Amino acid sequence: MKIKVACISLTATSDQKSNIKNAISAVRASAADGASWVALPEMISYLGPYDTLWEKADSFEGDLFQTFSQLSKELNIVLFAGTWGERPRPSEAPTEGTRKVFNTAHVFGRQGELLARYRKIHLFSLANEFGEKIHSEPDGYLSGREFVSVQIDGLRVHLAVCYDLRFPEMFSTLQKLGSCDVLMAPSAFTKATGERHWELLCRSRAIDLQAWVVAPNQVGCHYGNKESYGHAMIVDPWGNICSETGDAPGTAFYEIDFEKTRTFRTRLPVLANQRHDLYT
Repeated sequence: MKIKVACISLTATSDQKSNIKNAISAVRASAADGASWVALPEMISYLGPYDTLWEKADSFEGDLFQTFSQLSKELNIVLFAGTWGERPRPSEAPTEGTRKVFNTAHVFGRQGELLARYRKIHLFSLANEFGEKIHSEPDGYLSGREFVSVQIDGLRVHLAVCYDLRFPEMFSTLQKLGSCDVLMAPSAFTKATGERHWELLCRSRAIDLQAWVVAPNQVGCHYGNKESYGHAMIVDPWGNICSETGDAPGTAFYEIDFEKTRTFRTRLPVLANQRHDLYT
């Protein structure tokens, strides 16, 4: 089986209307170029200060949900619609009056149906050398609690978001839901950490899982000193970067040949050699 995949890099800001317009335009262009699966990065609708995060977030299956559901149906594609802020329903808010939101990934099928929803589990924090806070997602976001793996076009797709890439235990757990064919990891990986770790983490997860990694990433300056690394990439199960966008907005295309997955696993049978009888 072969599937042409589009892996998109964008620069979202606090201008929500412009962000959504740019994301839709990139999806349309990708479909026009023949992509059957199209993947957007993390936080496609708003990447700005947390004091307006609640107002910019979508309600459960709200306007953003409907927009991208209809888009996938119109274009007849599988749309990995990146993530956006999702307000918790009243029963989900940890305390009354909480104005934190989930960072939620949505996947839509060719008829606009929801195939999967994943709420980012690991929330990113970063301090400078003096211990002063630079980034702190827990200040604005709630953590998800469920791992998500989904069958699409007969393939097993694991879902992760950005910082999740640093936690191999997560992927060991996901493997129990079925051996991964594709890891989809929409991200807004910072420039400071991305320069050192982005490629390494994407390639490592591909090698660990013996699976394809599709990692759309934000790029450029968002607001204040917030800047993302870019280099959205598609990595094969041998750890080779097949296509990437570099340090500017754009789209990485690649026709994934899933017969190669079998070849890689036959040459080096890592998955078959795992000792689950000994692992805790």
